[in-house]
Amino acid sequence: MCMSHLSSIRIVSNMPSYKLTYFDARGSAELTRLALAAAGADFEDDRLSREEWAALKPETPQGKVPIFKVDEKVIPQSRAMLRYIARQYGLYGKDNEEKTDVDVVIETVQDLNDQIFRSFFESDEKKKAELHKELLDKTVPTYFKIFEKLLGKKDWMVGSKLSIADLAVMNVFDYMDPLYEKVNGQSIYAKNPVMKNHADRVKAIQNIKEWLEERPETDRRYRYMSHLLSIRIVSNMPSYKLTYFNGKGGAELTRLAFAAAGVDYEDERVTREDWPALKPETPQGKLPILKVDEKVIPQSRAMLRYIARQYGLYGKDNQEQTDVDVVIETVQDLNEQIFKSFFESDEKKKAELHKELLDKTVPTYFKIFEKLLGKKDWMVGSKLSIADLAVMNVFDYIDPMCVKVNGQSIYAKNPVMKTHADRVKEIPNINKWLKKRPESEF
Repeated sequence: MCMSHLSSIRIVSNMPSYKLTYFDARGSAELTRLALAAAGADFEDDRLSREEWAALKPETPQGKVPIFKVDEKVIPQSRAMLRYIARQYGLYGKDNEEKTDVDVVIETVQDLNDQIFRSFFESDEKKKAELHKELLDKTVPTYFKIFEKLLGKKDWMVGSKLSIADLAVMNVFDYMDPLYEKVNGQSIYAKNPVMKNHADRVKAIQNIKEWLEERPETDRRYRYMSHLLSIRIVSNMPSYKLTYFNGKGGAELTRLAFAAAGVDYEDERVTREDWPALKPETPQGKLPILKVDEKVIPQSRAMLRYIARQYGLYGKDNQEQTDVDVVIETVQDLNEQIFKSFFESDEKKKAELHKELLDKTVPTYFKIFEKLLGKKDWMVGSKLSIADLAVMNVFDYIDPMCVKVNGQSIYAKNPVMKTHADRVKEIPNINKWLKKRPESEF
């Protein structure tokens, strides 16, 4: 690929070698490919056959692809590798505020991807058709409005130049365009000229244009879809207000980050009765939201990373920040398995999913996190980060269920991770929060 200069991309000397390994599909790897293309960075685009994957799987960090090799270091988790490239080549905003805005877009794209997966992986054909219709008639227009609002009058989603936020938005809608055209007889952009202009602007960048023209054709476009931290003191402290329901859920990790940072904030807990009136005033019709002075941040992992960057809970450099991202995204993978079992309506199937979660899934993730921890005290580097908070939080969340079902703590057979969790909980600010936080309904 041509290493042409982009005015918005900084050139890094002593370029490392990159190898991105995935299947012969766009899916979870395409956004990283687009980021590498935008940066003008050469990389080996390693595309596996299913037969090759069976042999490679045991050698990968988490038994999944994509994986991204930077010289001799292997990075799992698609959004961790994406952020690594974005930080390396100036595609992640110029400061913490812009980085947070980029995170909001990335996580909002992921919300849309979740809706896409739901429709594409439904096994019942009648229900799949209904979900496709809902996706195209309701979900897509809703997200076009969200992204148009985030774009505003600017040329780019965040700030004054290209970022991975632009690539993510362009990629997800382009990904769905053929299906939309097949069902509705017109492009997904037909009724959305603002976002079409944005997509065209992204695709007109020479390096992006070359990649889109030269990338291999794949026959699994839909099947393998994109599934798209000592603490420093900051002067002139902003005011913080975190709004969520009276539950741990999507807000607790941000609360833990505030606690670790020793930062005061308003912990607003909304009742179910109050929520309908508040919902239309939120950026995306969802909670949690974090208000920083007058700026409102949606998306739980975007606000988490904002606080982490602000208070030194996100690693000391790009490499450590990438390692933190790997942990955060791996915790999210586990969360998705937890949600799957907790929200199953069929009681018999729910019991089966709970058993699978506790007997198979949890032990698998304990091994993954123990490997990531290694011989260190902390998940990443030599001090506390949001990676430690995330791991402790997710296992503590499901521990009561494990005790109820198996008669023993989730940590009973996992002394290494119990020692890690105890180390996190012994930090005075964390210990204080865990003792004083309100009892909650979930």
